[in-house]
Amino acid sequence: MLLLRSYAQLQPIQRHLNEQRFLRGHPRAHALRQQAFRTNNVLMLALMVYGVLNFVVYEASGLHWQEIFRMPDYLLATNRPLTWTLHLIMRPMTFNGLGAFIATFVSIHTMLTVLHAELLLVEFAFDGLLERVERHVQAAGAQESPLLWQQFNRELGSCVREHCVVLKQVREVNRVHSFSITVQYYTALLSLAIDTFFISYYGLNFVSVCVSIFSVLLVFEWYYCCKLVEDLQATNKRIGWTLYNDKWSDWLQYGREQPAALREFRTTLSIILLATQRSLSLRGSDIVEVSWQTFASMLKTSYSVMMFLIELRRLNR
Repeated sequence: MLLLRSYAQLQPIQRHLNEQRFLRGHPRAHALRQQAFRTNNVLMLALMVYGVLNFVVYEASGLHWQEIFRMPDYLLATNRPLTWTLHLIMRPMTFNGLGAFIATFVSIHTMLTVLHAELLLVEFAFDGLLERVERHVQAAGAQESPLLWQQFNRELGSCVREHCVVLKQVREVNRVHSFSITVQYYTALLSLAIDTFFISYYGLNFVSVCVSIFSVLLVFEWYYCCKLVEDLQATNKRIGWTLYNDKWSDWLQYGREQPAALREFRTTLSIILLATQRSLSLRGSDIVEVSWQTFASMLKTSYSVMMFLIELRRLNR
């Protein structure tokens, strides 16, 4: 139900991205969007192969009869019907849980990958903006200062509008998937700790390897999510500095006849710099922020939980 609800809420973003209005037909736009499309296809294909292999191994090797999945013996002795009921629902619950995690992972990461491509297009549009305006006006056979400022405001407005749309869509993806981000974080943390403890207790065998692979997948999900968010952060910050480092100082000569336009340009430049230097963070909750720092904290906390379980087992011997 949560997946269906989130899919419906993300429909407006998907329609906007599929329309590909910004820089439509430009070779750079085509290349970036195709690269994002290929990345998403490779990701989904890899996860589909993993899901099929996981199902085949689970069924062929009878993992559901192993101790980690089997119902306790005392429950079988005291309540046989309940034991068989739990055993029967264990398999569909396992596969549904795996499918839900993969579907959530695909939903978040495909959206962020495409939005990052759109943000790279915005950065490309800001790069050399003033030079493009001059070339456009010269090609039209005019050099009047008002025409330059008019064309500049038109080009800049298009870039700023698309930048605002992309940032709004990133925040919307965060709002829709905030609960999923929190669940993925704590699931990866606990799964890594428990499975590592399981390996230390039973040793490295076929069952422990099969179980630990799922933990590796969860950790990879969080790692990849952190990477995408950090890439979004870096690209967003580069946009402001790209415009700032442009040849805007040369436009002071055009401001002699249009001082009001020059003041407006300086104000616009300041606003863009402030907007691009703000943190473009994704949060699952107040204490779970998608970042490299949180990823490192997850590994440290997982190690602490594993050591606590090992010490608890040692004391109970």
